[in-house]
Amino acid sequence: MGTSDDDEERAAAVQAVADAGRVLSTAAVLFHTNVSSSVGLGPTDGKVLELIRRYSDISAKELAERTGLAKNSISAVLSRLEKNGFVERRPDPADGRRLLLVSTAEGARRIGELFVGLTSRLDELRERYTTEQLRVIADYQLRAAAIQHSEAAKLGTPASS
Repeated sequence: MGTSDDDEERAAAVQAVADAGRVLSTAAVLFHTNVSSSVGLGPTDGKVLELIRRYSDISAKELAERTGLAKNSISAVLSRLEKNGFVERRPDPADGRRLLLVSTAEGARRIGELFVGLTSRLDELRERYTTEQLRVIADYQLRAAAIQHSEAAKLGTPASS
């Protein structure tokens, strides 16, 4: 059995991780809000664009399922992204009736320019950690993201009557 000092240390460490997660979450939301605003988009638009880039050749229906956003909300976001030159709709080579969403090279360049400072500073920060520490950090972040995604999906699902 652990001592009460061990329990107190663990509780303090758990609280520090929770606090740091909230600080990081807020910083990320504010950063991405400002990035999106810099190119004439809203925060949701920017994150939907990131999903389109991550899951290249995705349909609007698949995107709605991944985000939990209603079809009309996704349609409005996609219209803004297309109007601003960030996304194109292309016929699916396997099914010409279906349209796939593809991020444009010019849009990627415009967004990428805004990440240069952040990326270089995060590269410098990662130099402070060992490979094993980076693996643990990555594992935690991915597991936390999966939990948050799952909880977000629950919130996006209308309550049944």
